[in-house]
Amino acid sequence: MADISCEHIVQKKNEPKDVAITVAKCAGVVLAAIAINVVIIGTGSPLVGVGLLALAGAIWLAKIFYEHSKIEYEYSFADTSNELIVDKIINLSARKNLAVVGAREIEEAGEYKKDSFSVKCDRVCNYAGCSEPGNAVYFVYKEQGRRVCIILEKDEKVFNALKRAMDPAVYRDGFLRRK
Repeated sequence: MADISCEHIVQKKNEPKDVAITVAKCAGVVLAAIAINVVIIGTGSPLVGVGLLALAGAIWLAKIFYEHSKIEYEYSFADTSNELIVDKIINLSARKNLAVVGAREIEEAGEYKKDSFSVKCDRVCNYAGCSEPGNAVYFVYKEQGRRVCIILEKDEKVFNALKRAMDPAVYRDGFLRRK
């Protein structure tokens, strides 16, 4: 068997809720620093420099909050290990491993639609970049005795490599019989 290695990167689309949380964090930090400055200046304290330093630190912290809202997901699969690996990339610099799933550990799979899993999942992780169903697939597997469902954007290269390594019955039941 040839060593097939493929990967796919998906940009997470920020929903209005995500944007509101980021704006609230940034505004809260900056407003707190401004309030500190107002109190320091209002009391006539000689610590004006500390207040300005707090304001500069708040602006720097707001910049970090904003940068951490830029998220991408990377899916990779290699035939040598038969593992699907999902990583989260933050601001194109920091990487965090989210899931490592053996292809034979997948218990259920299919095209993702709302409430499309036939089993109850203890945890559902949407790594598809957006919350709308459509061009997404899901995989259910067990991790430490708990059922986990991951939702991924369907990429033909990764999907084709993964389906060759999956249990044929799981693939058939999820993708061929449900249409």
